[in-house]
Amino acid sequence: MRSQPTDELRLLTAVGEQELLRRLPASLVEILEIENGGHLDGSQVARAAIATFHTGALREYREALGHLGPPRRWAGSAGAIAFVRSLGFREEWAMERSVRREPFVEIDGPFSLPDLHEYQRRIVDRVRDLIRVRNSVADRRGMISMPTGSGKTRVAVQSIVEAMRDDSFDGGVLWIADRDELCEQAVEAWREVWASEGVQRTQLRISRMWGGQPAPLPTADRHVIVATIQTLATKIARQPDRYEFLSEFKLLVFDEAHRSVTPSFTSVMQELGLTRWRRDDEPLLIGLTATPYRGRDERETERLVNRYGRNRLDEGAFSSDDPDDVIKELQAMQVLARADHATIEGGSFQLTGNEMKLSASVPWLPQSVEVRIASDVERTRRIVAEYRQRISPDWPTLIFATSVEHSKTIAALLTADGINARAVSADTDGSIRRRIVEEFRSGKINVLVNYGIFREGFDAPKTRAIIVARPVYSPNLYFQMIGRGLRGVRNGGNDRCLILNVSDNIENFQRKLAFAELDWLWD
Repeated sequence: MRSQPTDELRLLTAVGEQELLRRLPASLVEILEIENGGHLDGSQVARAAIATFHTGALREYREALGHLGPPRRWAGSAGAIAFVRSLGFREEWAMERSVRREPFVEIDGPFSLPDLHEYQRRIVDRVRDLIRVRNSVADRRGMISMPTGSGKTRVAVQSIVEAMRDDSFDGGVLWIADRDELCEQAVEAWREVWASEGVQRTQLRISRMWGGQPAPLPTADRHVIVATIQTLATKIARQPDRYEFLSEFKLLVFDEAHRSVTPSFTSVMQELGLTRWRRDDEPLLIGLTATPYRGRDERETERLVNRYGRNRLDEGAFSSDDPDDVIKELQAMQVLARADHATIEGGSFQLTGNEMKLSASVPWLPQSVEVRIASDVERTRRIVAEYRQRISPDWPTLIFATSVEHSKTIAALLTADGINARAVSADTDGSIRRRIVEEFRSGKINVLVNYGIFREGFDAPKTRAIIVARPVYSPNLYFQMIGRGLRGVRNGGNDRCLILNVSDNIENFQRKLAFAELDWLWD
């Protein structure tokens, strides 16, 4: 094994061709066989395995390595490093240690940020007004709705920092989201804005409350706690006395506020003193969202509006309050990129009787249908062919796949073409996912193929092309997805973004794909 000249041959020698084939996505193998005249040799199979699993391939095939004494623990353990070296592989084949982030950061200045845009300044002033008038029950809640890429996190943080600096607001602030990426994005925003605009010679503590971090310091003075809703709900339920100090916090911010009418959010709100019946001692509440309505459910939308006091803090910030007009205005300002658009021919599918029943009350396809769509070999080949034809290899590209297997297949096919592509999903280890995202942002990875993530809280301003390779029927969800590529030059992005939509025909599913109703968006 050690004497083999390439990683492909080392992996083939260690695992064997049949074992390698066993764990590869069936659609990937079928496409590779078609493109290689109906047969794959062992070296090609090993290359496909590395393209699919990358430096995680040895761990993926660990059961087939039993005769070699593989380690029980991978994740960069000493045993794993010794094992992969003994076979002739580089150290990174031992995978990565799962490293926790620091439980808190303390921020000093100075740090220079770009000036706010005029529309952002208007919203900041309205948020500060809300924070100042703390004695009015009617004005203690509000929502900021701004399109993805227009800077709503910066606006919210700047508003609170200015209130701390100029309006005698001393916190604490509890910032709540529902995923690691959203929380870390908030921590970074607080770090930058406080260093640029905070109180001179005054320290702000920002505590992370997710991912197994220790309990934050029980104080509300100059303290921002960023927490996932899942961690917060669990901690409050299990150790109510230990987290009772959170009830002293004067401001709650819910990121992706359109999710905050769910039971988990509602329960946490009640624990923190926010109930349906307003009180004059309840904390201030601000919601942030790019989608201020709940899909097609009017009752849910009404609940959301009421939760934030029917108070839109962004009202009047733009020439029009119509969401479509706001996006056009931001494109004209080069805050958002202009969108070029083309379609990729999809496939034709029919729902079974049971699938029809499942889809009757929700605006998305049952997972069983998505699995069938993802398994359509010719559809996948067309997606990859359109990438080759329309997208420059040096364009940072984000692809939304139809399943986990589909994401791996597309990434492997692009890798076989010499494109540095990676597949990520909720199944991807958190530390590996963070590294892949950073390498995509820095340009080391050209294409990120994901399933079920990166709709929110994913910030890669230089994204130049997006392929929506899964059927999306919700306008909210669709805009969250393509918004990853609509950051304009004035916000660190591009002048234009190419969006390719796969146009599938679900013959007995009586809904239009979301992109089909957006002629006004395409330039």
